[in-house]
Amino acid sequence: MKQIIIFLLVVIVGIMGYNLYKKHQRFNPPNFEYSSSETIDANHPNTELLLDYYQAVEALNGYVITQWSANGIDVRNPEDDNAQTVAAVSEYTKKLGYLKYYESQLLKPVVEQPVAKGPSEVERRNKLVKKLFYADPKGNGLRLGERGALV
Repeated sequence: MKQIIIFLLVVIVGIMGYNLYKKHQRFNPPNFEYSSSETIDANHPNTELLLDYYQAVEALNGYVITQWSANGIDVRNPEDDNAQTVAAVSEYTKKLGYLKYYESQLLKPVVEQPVAKGPSEVERRNKLVKKLFYADPKGNGLRLGERGALV
């Protein structure tokens, strides 16, 4: 009798262990997380590109875990060739392509554009005043006893 009870307990523990393992495997795919490159500077001058890059990393990681947990598809190493798997892998490669593009743009050396030095504010103001006076030199001439803003 003891042997039958021990055998049943071993079978029950085995079934429970298998179910826990399957549940763990379902929600924890192997190496699903794409980690951002450590060579990318977080203080990159192009903040929009940097934000797009981080959003692409999170979108890729979310897509991988969603496909794994909801549909049981490992998009990194697919096992089946059915239509759903092919579509999921195609979407994964598209997202990964965007991510690699952002990464390559952020890893390029930043070339600072030379700033064209234009006339200063004082020089521009002086040119404007001269233009006003030289447009009509006779009418803009000063005479004794005149009053006004330009005098």
